[in-house]
Amino acid sequence: MQQSIDPAAEKEVRLRPDFLIPGVGKSGTSSLYAYLRAHPAIYMTPRKEPGFFNWDGAEFSYRGPVDERLYLAATRTIEDYEALFEARQHEAVAGEATPNYLYNEGAAERAYRRYPDLKLVIILRDPVDRLYSHYLHMKRMGDEPLSLTSALKAEPLRRARGYGPSYHYLSQGFYKAQIERFVSRFGWERTRIFLFEDLSRDPLSVVQSIYAFLGVDDRVIPPIGEVHNAFYEPRSKALNALVMKDGAIKRAAKAAVPDSLRARASSLIRRMNGAPKPELDPAIRAELKALYRPEIVALERYLDRDLSAWYSGD
Repeated sequence: MQQSIDPAAEKEVRLRPDFLIPGVGKSGTSSLYAYLRAHPAIYMTPRKEPGFFNWDGAEFSYRGPVDERLYLAATRTIEDYEALFEARQHEAVAGEATPNYLYNEGAAERAYRRYPDLKLVIILRDPVDRLYSHYLHMKRMGDEPLSLTSALKAEPLRRARGYGPSYHYLSQGFYKAQIERFVSRFGWERTRIFLFEDLSRDPLSVVQSIYAFLGVDDRVIPPIGEVHNAFYEPRSKALNALVMKDGAIKRAAKAAVPDSLRARASSLIRRMNGAPKPELDPAIRAELKALYRPEIVALERYLDRDLSAWYSGD
C-alpha cells in the first residue's frame, strides 16, 4: 500500500534552498540570478541577497559606517528565511544568491548545519578587477570618502576598529581559504566553480552548465542579452536623485504614467546621464597584481585551472 504524503509536511520540506550562490561579490551574480530565475524549473528567492547565513543567530559586532544598515536589512531569523520560499510551487529546485557568504567566516558552517545537502555555484573574478569594482560601488553609494590608495592603506586599521566586509577591499580577493571553508563541508561533488570572465564571454554555455549541475533541463535559453547591475555613475547627481529617489515628483509620475513607460524613460535617462567607468591607474593595477600573484598561483593548483591571465600583464 502506497503511503500518502501529508501536503503540509511536503510544503515544509520545500521551504528551503537546494543550492546557494555564495560568492564572490561584483562577479556577475546579479546576471546569474536573473538567468536562473528565468528557468521554469528553478525557483529563486524574490529577494536576491537575503544574507541569512552571514548571521543565523550570530552576534552583531561590526562598527563600520554601513554595517548596522546592512545588518538591519538582512534576513536574520529562520522563519523569515524560509518565508522567502513560500511562493515556490512546481519548481524542481530552489536557490538564493548572497555573494558575500563566501567571505564570511561562519557562513559555510551555518549553511551546512541547516542544509547539509546543498549544492554550491561559485563565481570567481580577477581579484584586482573585483576589488576595483567593489571600491567604485562603495564610492558611488557615498559610503567611501577615501581615494582608492588611501582606502587600501586604511584597510588594516579599519579592520582593527571593527569595520565590516564592505571595507575589506583587499582581503576579499584571497579566495582559496574562502572556497576551502565551503568545500570542506559540502564536498567537491556538490560544488561547481566558474569564472566571471567565462560568464561574460559565453554566458549561455556557463548557464546551461549550471542548469545541468542543478538537474534541470539544460536546453533552456535565458535572456542573456539583458544587462544586470552594470556600472553606473551619474554625470548629474541632481538628475539621478530626481529619477531614482522617492519624492513628490516620482510619486506623481507613478500615479499618472504607466509602469512600462516610466521604466523606459528611467532607463533612457540613466543612459544619457551615465558617465564612463573610470579606469584603474596602471601603477596601482600592477602593484595589486604582484600582491595577489602568490594567492592566485596557489588557487591555480587548488582548482587545477589556469588563472595566469589574472597575474600576467594586460
